[in-house]
Amino acid sequence: QLVLKVASAIGFKFDKRLLEAIVFAECQKAIEGEVNGNYQKTLQQSISNSNMRTKVNKCLARALKAHIIEKTGFSGEYKFSHVSLREQVLQMISEGKEREDLHFQIGKCLKQKISNLSPDTSTDWMIFSMADQLNQAGENTANPLESMELMRANVQAARLACDKGAFQVAVDYLRSAQAVVEMSIFFKG
Repeated sequence: QLVLKVASAIGFKFDKRLLEAIVFAECQKAIEGEVNGNYQKTLQQSISNSNMRTKVNKCLARALKAHIIEKTGFSGEYKFSHVSLREQVLQMISEGKEREDLHFQIGKCLKQKISNLSPDTSTDWMIFSMADQLNQAGENTANPLESMELMRANVQAARLACDKGAFQVAVDYLRSAQAVVEMSIFFKG
């Protein structure tokens, strides 16, 4: 269930490598939050990256067989078979902190992926997705450093939208950035 929940939070279409990274991070977070000492190290070793990939692949194979998801034709990219399927899976994540935490984790993971790619690699979809995910992260972006990252993500997405001629989309991202600035001024003053 975790794999499909994370996929639904990523969006209607999702990248398998991003999905694996988020599932791995969510499992690590759960272990760190609930287990202490030597047992934690044992669990962390059992949830290796390759082990996690295998589990994600098995879950995706079952979801493909059940026609919940389908391949898009691009390497490692999947989509939900129908919008309503994605919405039903997304509803399994309780609104509020749990969902906001997941969106925050996805946004941070996308930011890291973008910074690790070579400059000639197309990252357009990641930039838009990163801003969208962080905009849904709620209280996770309340501290000054995270607020600054959220503002930067929205400005970056707005610039990219302008470059593509999507001016209304750019305005929406700039409004989100403005709201972040206004909130940080409000909390400082």
